[in-house]
Amino acid sequence: KKRKIDAGEDTREGTAEPSHLDRKDDSKKDTEQDVAGEEKKSVGNSHQRRKCEAPQVSDSTIICPVSKIPEKRCNWVGTQDSLERHVTRAHFGILRRCPIFRCGSFQNNVLLILFKQEIFLYYKHVSITGRVYAVVQQVGVTNKEFKYTIELRAEYETVVNITFSFKTEKTSEPLETIFDARRCMDMNKETLIPFVVKDELNMTVKISETYTHGNRPTEVTEGDNTGKKKKMSAHHEDKADSEKVLTHAQMEGTVTCPLVNVSNHFCTWVGKLDNLKEHVEDEHGDVLSRGCVFECVSLTNNALLVLAYTEIFLYYKHISSYGVMYVIVQQVCVTREKYRYIVNFLGDDYTDEIILDFAVQEISKPLDKVLKSGECLAITEERLRPFIRGDKMAMAVKIEKVLTHAQMEGIDMNSAVTCPLLKVSDHFCSWLGKLSNLEEHVEGEHGDVLSRGCTFGCQSLTNKALLVLAYNEMFLYYKQPSQSGGMFVIVQQVGLTNRKYGYAVKLSTRTEEFDITCEFNAYKITEPFGPIFDNRRCMVLHADLGPQIESGNLAMSVAIREHSSSEEETDEWDSDESASDEEYFDEEEDKHVNTTCPLEKIPEKSCPWVGPFHCLYKHVDNIHEDVLKKCFSFPCNSLQDKAFLILFQGEIFLYYKHFSQAGIMYAVVQQVGLTKKKYKYSIEISSLDRKVRSITFTSVTDWISEPFKDVFNAQGCLVVSSERLVPYVLYDKISMFVSISGLSP
Repeated sequence: KKRKIDAGEDTREGTAEPSHLDRKDDSKKDTEQDVAGEEKKSVGNSHQRRKCEAPQVSDSTIICPVSKIPEKRCNWVGTQDSLERHVTRAHFGILRRCPIFRCGSFQNNVLLILFKQEIFLYYKHVSITGRVYAVVQQVGVTNKEFKYTIELRAEYETVVNITFSFKTEKTSEPLETIFDARRCMDMNKETLIPFVVKDELNMTVKISETYTHGNRPTEVTEGDNTGKKKKMSAHHEDKADSEKVLTHAQMEGTVTCPLVNVSNHFCTWVGKLDNLKEHVEDEHGDVLSRGCVFECVSLTNNALLVLAYTEIFLYYKHISSYGVMYVIVQQVCVTREKYRYIVNFLGDDYTDEIILDFAVQEISKPLDKVLKSGECLAITEERLRPFIRGDKMAMAVKIEKVLTHAQMEGIDMNSAVTCPLLKVSDHFCSWLGKLSNLEEHVEGEHGDVLSRGCTFGCQSLTNKALLVLAYNEMFLYYKQPSQSGGMFVIVQQVGLTNRKYGYAVKLSTRTEEFDITCEFNAYKITEPFGPIFDNRRCMVLHADLGPQIESGNLAMSVAIREHSSSEEETDEWDSDESASDEEYFDEEEDKHVNTTCPLEKIPEKSCPWVGPFHCLYKHVDNIHEDVLKKCFSFPCNSLQDKAFLILFQGEIFLYYKHFSQAGIMYAVVQQVGLTKKKYKYSIEISSLDRKVRSITFTSVTDWISEPFKDVFNAQGCLVVSSERLVPYVLYDKISMFVSISGLSP
């Protein structure tokens, strides 16, 4: 009988039921099945263990998991051994190496995660009916089994938190099948509103390895914000303890001591957030500082716990083996206020002081990742020597609260306002109330037309209105058909801040080089639609939109952005509309001198044109429409070399973005010199993740005669490494804006 079971195991993967040839008569049938059933369990389990431990066939053909995602097709085909190399090179912008991550977007999102030698595909999909799905699948590089949890946490204690838990399925399983069977997170947009904190969905995804065989049932648990610690088996408790040391885990209301990741002051305390301050005062008085200003004069690694603004901060100074000093400040997040820290190296009669400031990070971010990210102070020993006096360093640190726009600008939040939809007949709303209550009204009454974030799509070919929350401001987006058969597209700001904003409307085609992008000012909502439409101070879509329509939908997206102070001083649309660009030509210029086209400098766009100086403007305007922009500010989202010609205030500018073989991105703006005015340019790279600080570069424009190689070598332009760009890349694009403005005389 044992021999027969082994044979059955080899052919039927652990099924030990005797074949019909062994059943002599009915009287022996039950006995044989009982015996076989007992041995089936034992043999099946041993086979399952061998199966789990067996390595996968690494030379089998496999496709890229991203090929499943409609908006991010990838045609790569290769072996399992080469898959990791492919995703790290081709999809570094959506690659994560941590099994715990946040996903606050209300739009489709895709990530690849490398964890425990396995590759996972995370996909969040928002359907046209408003359903939000989130799923994690594993490629199957290993035979390990994993599960994932999705936690939705509310800002207020009266709202019940939600946790989903599912087993990861293989990427061979179609996403539609999982969505239809609800074997993943499946919620309606409206039900997610209580879990929105500061314009983002407070959603955390965690992938973990399972240590028991067989399928586990999916589960959805609910708990109060105070939460209770889940009961775990002994071996899970051991694993959880090790994870707390590494990640400062916050498990349903419990936190670890901020010093858990500081080796010199290691502390394993775990408790409620309400008890953390008492623990810090009782156990760590030797490293405790009170107040927002303190000195750190030691020349060695140091850590402090700082109590200020009813918040608890961790200050950490680390001196590396290669002579670089790092200074980090993190907050425990007792409150939801934002902070920054200022490091002041105090000068003397012979040394000028240095003042540097950085954003305070949340303590959930591991220290080693902050060190590598460049989001903290990093300064060399050579630069520090003038500030070392004896065995001490002349250094002080100050923590400051980051005020909101309303706090800084003195906005009267008690002033009376009407609902922005009062202007829109299809969504007419007669609400009248305080400015401070407007956002609450909009969320409660107009969730069906509410969008969060500075970018959104609008595929409808009919009237459409949206209320948009972004940059601590509220905007009204409206699309209205015109009498000529076209459409007007406009964005107006309500006035929660005194800042100025603009918006870009992009019409996409199958070929990227034929995409159309136009930019406009976001005027105050008090200005009527009529004059703006009549004067064409908004986007006007023509009746013939054939190339931009696909499957009955308009391929259009809108991006709202905040103007910098230099942009606020210059109203480029007024200057472009009130006078012809050619009126800005300097009459004293010798217009008969021959010159070359600016694109002659660009290898991919080399233009052989040579002609009189005064004909250059017309040549650029007529011949290079594909790379021509007639505005002072524009996006450049490509991760490839890119060149544009800009016509602004009678001057011609050449913008060039170049990626070197070493993975360095350079971006520069040069002016041709049709006028004698001087200009400056600013480049801003921003991230949808509010925890990631924007990169901003400002410089005076060089003359076109300056070789790019000299500018790049002297770093007289924006210079960013590919590693530094990773947090700013989404869907193989980078959120990058360029603006040009005149210099004051």
